[in-house]
Amino acid sequence: MKSFMKSFLVAFLICLLSMTVFADTASSNKLIVNYIDVGQGDSELIECNGKFMLVDAGEREQGSVVVNYLKSRGVEKLDYVVATHPHSDHIGGMAEVLNNFPVDNIIMPKVNNTTATYTNMLKVIQQKGIKAIEPKIGNSYKLGDSTFTIVGPKKYDTKNMNNDSVAFRLVYGNNSFIFCGDAETAEESDIVASGQTLKSDVYKVSHHGSTTSSSSAFLNMVQPKYAIIEVGEGNSYGHPKEKTLDALSKIGATVYRTDLNGNIIITSDGKTLSFGDGSVDGGGDATPCTSQSVPTNTTGAGSVNGFGTATSTSVPQSVNITYVLNTNTHKIHKPNCRSVSQMKEKNKKTYVGKIADLISQGYSPCKICNPA
Repeated sequence: MKSFMKSFLVAFLICLLSMTVFADTASSNKLIVNYIDVGQGDSELIECNGKFMLVDAGEREQGSVVVNYLKSRGVEKLDYVVATHPHSDHIGGMAEVLNNFPVDNIIMPKVNNTTATYTNMLKVIQQKGIKAIEPKIGNSYKLGDSTFTIVGPKKYDTKNMNNDSVAFRLVYGNNSFIFCGDAETAEESDIVASGQTLKSDVYKVSHHGSTTSSSSAFLNMVQPKYAIIEVGEGNSYGHPKEKTLDALSKIGATVYRTDLNGNIIITSDGKTLSFGDGSVDGGGDATPCTSQSVPTNTTGAGSVNGFGTATSTSVPQSVNITYVLNTNTHKIHKPNCRSVSQMKEKNKKTYVGKIADLISQGYSPCKICNPA
């Protein structure tokens, strides 16, 4: 009897271990692309088979937001970092990221720039001994089971650094994503003429939906099903522009925006795409954006050294209030927000305290219920 029980327990433990390994393998056999809400700026985290790549890090003040977000996703090391171009709304927070995580490689354009933001990033790269890679069209790199291929820039633009943006296409199974930083029509023309495959399921809309990007020739080659716009709520530039939204609609792309949806997460199993690694802003799929414009903030901050700067958003007064948190999407909700009823219980947490403390921890207010 003892022998039988011992054999049974051993068999049970082996079965349990096998199920755990299978579950871990199943969950890791996915590509997850996170479009991080950093206001008027860009930042994306790509995850595949336990490997991580960060693309841009928003303005300097968003550095801690990006760091906290990466930690919440279990990042301990970045296999690749892409600093698309030297503008502060893309690389402002990068020095803080590089100081918080080991980084194997950083892909960045080889350009001359003397701003403090860019210089600080270069200093950290040098101090940490991070391998810097200059982008070359056609070069491909592996991130887990996914592959990304450089499609731009062909050349450097001494007058407009947006056209120096590192552009690449990411492929996982039958699914594809394209990222082009702030590439404007000049670089887009070079990308179209490069001969590289451009058709992609998901397009990270270049230059925050400006009219200087997303040309018809480029969109006709990409043919995106989904378009993700990373843009700050009420930004002083009026991004995204109605003309760009119309062009995306004409091409048949469904639009999602960080100013309206917050952090946007897309998961691929190599065949199909689903929105959310569990949920976006509370539960299920993110709601596509149908509004055609964002109110312009007439008191925007302008620019520093010719670089776009994020419009500052006032932080609500610090009083103790009850909130419901989504620990997966890092969104703050009012208890009566409709998103709360859609939220998975495992992601739901009640918090009583100051919203400023939550924001400092990397959480951001829901754009539906607007907690204060």
